[in-house]
Amino acid sequence: MGAWKVVLDIIKTTMRLPSRIRAVCWITFWSWIGWSPFFVYGTTWVGETYYRQSATTALSLQSSTDVVGDIARRGSLALVLFSLISFAGSIILPLIVSSPSPSPSSDSPTSPKAVSNRFASLASRLRPYQPDITTAWGLSQVAFGASMILAPISKSFRFATTLIALCGISWAMYGWAPLAILGEEINKLEASSHGQAYSSLAQDGPLEMGRLSLDSIHEPLHAGMAQRLDEGNGSATGDMAGVYLGIWNIFATIPQFLATFISMVAFSILEPGKSPELTQGEEVAEPDAGDAARRLTQGLSGTAVCLAIGAVCSFVAATRTFRLRKI
Repeated sequence: MGAWKVVLDIIKTTMRLPSRIRAVCWITFWSWIGWSPFFVYGTTWVGETYYRQSATTALSLQSSTDVVGDIARRGSLALVLFSLISFAGSIILPLIVSSPSPSPSSDSPTSPKAVSNRFASLASRLRPYQPDITTAWGLSQVAFGASMILAPISKSFRFATTLIALCGISWAMYGWAPLAILGEEINKLEASSHGQAYSSLAQDGPLEMGRLSLDSIHEPLHAGMAQRLDEGNGSATGDMAGVYLGIWNIFATIPQFLATFISMVAFSILEPGKSPELTQGEEVAEPDAGDAARRLTQGLSGTAVCLAIGAVCSFVAATRTFRLRKI
C-alpha cells in the first residue's frame, strides 16, 4: 500500500504541476527522445560512416585483425571531441547567457562582479546583447536537431565527426538550463508560500494582541509564531522541490524507453538483408579493390535514421522551449 500511495501521489502531483514546471518537463521529454539515440548509437554511426565512406577503407579494415576495435576507436574519437567541447561550453556559456531572473543588485554569474577583472568591461559591454536562458536553450536544441538531421546524408568520416563534436555545445546547455529554470520556479513558489504565511500571521496578530497584554513577553511569542510558520512552509516547499525534481527525472527517463522502441522498429526495417530495396544502395567498385570491397553498399543507415528521428523530436522540444517565454 505504501508504494501504491507514492505512485498515486506522483500521478496527482504530475497532473497539478505549475504551468512553467510542466512545460520544462515536456521539453525534457522531447529532448531526451533525441539525446537517447545520440548517446547509444552516435559512436557506432561514426565508425560505420568511416567503414562505408569508400571501398578502399572497407578493404583496409577487413584486412585488420581487430575490425570492431578499429571502428570503435574511430567513433570514440568523435565522442572525445564532443566531451571537450561540452566541457568548454559549460564554462563559457554561463558567462554569455543572462540569468533566469536578472536583478541589478544581485551578483549573478554573468554580472561583472562575478567575472574576473580582466573580462569585467567586456561583460558590461555585452550585457545588452546577452540572450536569456530560455532562448539560448531553444537555440541549442535547434543546433542539435540541425546537426543530427544531416546524419542520413553524411558520407564522410570527418563530417560525421564534426557533427558529433558540435553537439557538445547543445549538451553543455542542457546540463544546466532546465535545472536553472526549475530552480527559479521553485524559488517563486517558496516566496509565494512565505508571503501567504506572513499574511495569515498579520491577520491573526491583532486577535492575539487583543487577548494578551502588550508587554515585552509577547514579542518572543510573536517571533516564535513567525519562526514556526517559516519553518513549516520551508519544509513543505523543500519536500515539493524534491517531488518536482523527481517528476522531472521521470520525464527524462520514459523517453529513453520510447527511443529504444523507435530504434527497434527502425532497425527491423532498415537492417541490412531485411529490406534490400531500402538498404542495398548502389554497389561501389574501385580499381584494384577486392571482392569484399566491391560488395560494399552505400544504402540508408539504420543508426543514421534513428539519429534523424531524434533530431525531429529535438525540433519539437525547441518549439516548446520558445513558447516557454510566453507562459
